[in-house]
Amino acid sequence: MNTIAVIVAAGNSSRMGKNTNKIFADLCGKPVLSHTLKAFQLTESIDEIIVVTGEQYREEVSAYGFAKVTAVVPGGNTREESVLNALNTLDSNSQEDVFVAIHDGARPLITLALIDKVVETAKLHGAAIAAVPAKDTMKVCEGDSVKTTPDRRTLFCAQTPQVFDLKLYRKALDKYDGSSVSDDSSLFERAGIPVKIVEGDYRNIKITTPEDLKIAKAFLI
Repeated sequence: MNTIAVIVAAGNSSRMGKNTNKIFADLCGKPVLSHTLKAFQLTESIDEIIVVTGEQYREEVSAYGFAKVTAVVPGGNTREESVLNALNTLDSNSQEDVFVAIHDGARPLITLALIDKVVETAKLHGAAIAAVPAKDTMKVCEGDSVKTTPDRRTLFCAQTPQVFDLKLYRKALDKYDGSSVSDDSSLFERAGIPVKIVEGDYRNIKITTPEDLKIAKAFLI
């Protein structure tokens, strides 16, 4: 069963400020995306990598020279469109036993062990995501008013990679109503398809703000 990583790196980085694209920000001498791709290049559980990024960055990503990167495709207007752009490059005749490992390009601290564990779990159950238990007490609010406090023991912070049987992913897409979703497993939830949780890594942060970049550097030093 082939596993194809789809690295989503087409966001607008609006919270980084100063026109900085977080995907290509310097992280200990290399672009953030280069760190991410290296992990998927090195792990044996990934057979192929497709990178989704802005049209203007396609040549730059190709120049990184990672052998498993078979395509660099332009992003869409939404995350779902970006992932579909990647999946549409696949040969329709070779999708019978394919799994897709969707990962945020802005999560450069992903470990080989976590990739392998999520892939292994997905191949047993059809769908699996990395997630960590919530540390803080969470509040459900309306405006500036607290409405309720859910039981923290039931709350997890979703991460990537999120790995799915491609046939199930397409089934979930068939039921997708076009409303906004913040991660790919949400498509499965809405379609009523079970998703397994694999314990993630608190260091597997997503670079979103300049502070996140400083934290990532601290972990790598």
